[in-house]
Amino acid sequence: MASSLGRTAKIIDNYTNRLLLESPLYEENFEAAIKVCSIYINNINKDNIEDNIDTLKSLLKEIKNLKDNIPNAINGMMGFYDVIQNWPNVYSVLTKSRNKLLSQLDSLNSTLKTSYNLANELEGELEYKLRLL
Repeated sequence: MASSLGRTAKIIDNYTNRLLLESPLYEENFEAAIKVCSIYINNINKDNIEDNIDTLKSLLKEIKNLKDNIPNAINGMMGFYDVIQNWPNVYSVLTKSRNKLLSQLDSLNSTLKTSYNLANELEGELEYKLRLL
């Protein structure tokens, strides 16, 4: 039983380590993409909006899609979080691994909420530009 729980703890640690590596990359890339979009939007004015209207509309559609899906990702992750949190404290190594994973999931939840807020701000910028028509 202990070896099985030890292997489970190792699998959880591997997953947690991947989150530790990939979450900052996701956050950095997401923020960079939003910044590029924002720069693009800010370079559009009344003189060139007609040339960019299709791109703006397409971008707005995709941002709305993204905003619809981020809460789904958060809810799914929180369901996973709840399951992991409710595991009993049967083996100290497994409990330690579980607690590290929960901490990383908290961080990921915060990152996803930030992503949602950034997408929301970008959506506002896009809608404002489209009202210039």
